[in-house]
Amino acid sequence: MSSDDYYSLLGVHPDATPDEIKESFQNLSLLTHPDKQPVHLRENAQQSFNKLLEARDVLLDQAKRFAYDRYGQAGVDLLKNKNYAIQTLDDQHKLDRKLKGWIKLLKEQEIRAELNPKSSAIMALTCAKYIDSLDHTYYKQKEIPVKPSLRLESLQLQESVKYDFTENVSGNIGFMIYTKGGFGFSTIMPNIMWRWKDYVAQAQVQVGDRNACAVSITKNFEKMSIVGQVNVLNGGALGTLMIQRRISDTCYSDLKLQQGLTNSFEAGVHKNFGEKKKVSLKSNVNQSDLSIGVSGSYKLNKQTVLKSGVDLVMNTPENSLKLHTSLGVLLQLSKQTAMGYSLETQGEDVLFVTKIKRGHINFEIPLYLSHAMSYKGWLIGAACVLFGSFLTKKIYSVLYKNPKAQLKKEKESEIEEKKFLHRQELLSIIPNAKRMADEEAAKKGLVVIEAFYGKSDIIEKVRRNEENNSEEILDVKYLIQHLVENSKLNLSNTTKSTLPGFYNPCVDASVKPYLYIKYSYGDAIDMVIAKDEDAINIPI
Repeated sequence: MSSDDYYSLLGVHPDATPDEIKESFQNLSLLTHPDKQPVHLRENAQQSFNKLLEARDVLLDQAKRFAYDRYGQAGVDLLKNKNYAIQTLDDQHKLDRKLKGWIKLLKEQEIRAELNPKSSAIMALTCAKYIDSLDHTYYKQKEIPVKPSLRLESLQLQESVKYDFTENVSGNIGFMIYTKGGFGFSTIMPNIMWRWKDYVAQAQVQVGDRNACAVSITKNFEKMSIVGQVNVLNGGALGTLMIQRRISDTCYSDLKLQQGLTNSFEAGVHKNFGEKKKVSLKSNVNQSDLSIGVSGSYKLNKQTVLKSGVDLVMNTPENSLKLHTSLGVLLQLSKQTAMGYSLETQGEDVLFVTKIKRGHINFEIPLYLSHAMSYKGWLIGAACVLFGSFLTKKIYSVLYKNPKAQLKKEKESEIEEKKFLHRQELLSIIPNAKRMADEEAAKKGLVVIEAFYGKSDIIEKVRRNEENNSEEILDVKYLIQHLVENSKLNLSNTTKSTLPGFYNPCVDASVKPYLYIKYSYGDAIDMVIAKDEDAINIPI
């Protein structure tokens, strides 16, 4: 929408005053309101009238009008559900800076949506040597002082962006950097994907310090998918077969078989118990290890998920057993953002792991607390999980409540503004509505005795003549009388909040208002109570 469309809709110039805008809207609404049109034209008339309402609301709001004049419809969209007061030139500058920032952010989001970038980073840190020295006899006997230190153990960065050739052919290109100790490598990874019916074919190459290529074909069935893959590395080839089968709506199994550079067999079963519980069983056999594991999760509430897992690993060459465990908390802060904290053991190592997910960005920080199963490492890790979860929820609750309070404040401010417009419309309509009522009474036509629009329970109190001071109800007697034509009232099956002078007075936007009309027609007195989107035809 160009910068002068709202003005042209209302038939006013860009420098029009609020009074001129209101007067123009009132005159146009008397002619264009859907209830004043033939039945077969009302649907199109309603769409046109909604645009007229939108133009009026935008141009009577100083902030939205400023945003519209500067940035067009995009500026108006950015201020939806927001309330800004512009009283000084400084207020304009502040709002302009906010709008520029939001528009820049939107453009970045559009680019990200087009390229669908995916990022992951794993930064492993360690302070295990110092913690182990606190209770390890080796350090005590040798009297070796160990200073508190935190050093980088390893770092892995991976990034990729997608590109589309045709509807069925797409791909992505990415890179990976890995370093640990004195070893490191980097590689570029272009990938191409082709879809045809139930088949998906992929090819990927790695070029750089590490050279490799892989080709895979996936076939999807109604309850099963099969993937065949061949990897060619510097040292040889590796073939992989993966099968996943859905056993029921709440259970599926998977199988993975590898042959070549390494030989292994892996199988697992995953079962959901309602919406809160999930359990997975898995086993793995390869050339040196045999492992059996179980993991599960429990949804404590909307935001918190508890996770745990145990793996028993038997190393056949060394004839040894190792236990890998994990216990943690996942906090779902929003649809796009999640944070997780866990205490894990991997053989003799004790780790505190932090995971952060934001859209397609994944960041993981494993912190090694002990290499010798130190009980101090366990205690510190458990404390970190509890404290991290508590602190994250506390910060989130503060940040979450403020927007809710802001939205409530904005809603109240919006209602106050609509009250003002309602009173203005009412004052301009009352003289004409009274004249129309007198004319209808003289010919024993349709005269509105009383009419209210708002919450149903408050309307019931008004009908029983109980005292009521609620602001969640409107007296619309004259507004309804003004819509009477030739002793008839016809209101379409759309929300009545778009009628001239009407608005939804309910503070809770999810509550639908009712319309109550008490009227006389001829010598009879009757009434009608209708839901907001019910059609009303009087007399029937």
